Amino acid sequence: MTVPLHGGLTGNLGAGKSTVSRLFATLGIAIYDADRKAKQLLGLDQVKEALRQRFGLLVFKKQQVDHAALAALVFSNPEHQHWLNALIHPLVKSDYLVWRSKQHGPYTLLEAALVFESAMDKLLDFVVVVTAPEPLRLRRVQQQHRGWPADQFQLRQQYQWPESALVQRAKYRIVNDECQALIPQVLQLHHSLCTSGYKGGPD
Repeated sequence: MTVPLHGGLTGNLGAGKSTVSRLFATLGIAIYDADRKAKQLLGLDQVKEALRQRFGLLVFKKQQVDHAALAALVFSNPEHQHWLNALIHPLVKSDYLVWRSKQHGPYTLLEAALVFESAMDKLLDFVVVVTAPEPLRLRRVQQQHRGWPADQFQLRQQYQWPESALVQRAKYRIVNDECQALIPQVLQLHHSLCTSGYKGGPD
């Protein structure tokens, strides 16, 4: 019996990993969006209760989690950030493992901002990192978020590994610098992963 390879797709803020993820999806590859799932999990009763005990009503609006208020709190306080990660990451990990057990095909991809930081890479066969120069990443984020100030970009970026560390740890790299064509890089990697075959599993 053989099972798919399971990979990760990561990149620093503004690198464009979601753009790359969509390209892989058009090739029929199953993608697990860990960051989107984490936001969904904030709606669980047990998670909301934990948030109430820690922050009171500061992060709620009409009984629902106010994502903007929560982000403002956790990104300005490393202790809050670590606490929230410890609450959410195990839930994402469990959900991801269930999801991937149901997938078929040559490989799957876990799209996440914190693949290495959350130790999710230990569950994976390979990691792809998407890179781009910092000035370009800042411009993309400011365009997406209607003029984010540079200090907000730096504040959030501090919770991610430096790009050099991501490149060193990842098995594959896709450069999204608006100079090198993106689609050929994705197609080349897709072909390589497909031809490498499935990993062996128990008979």
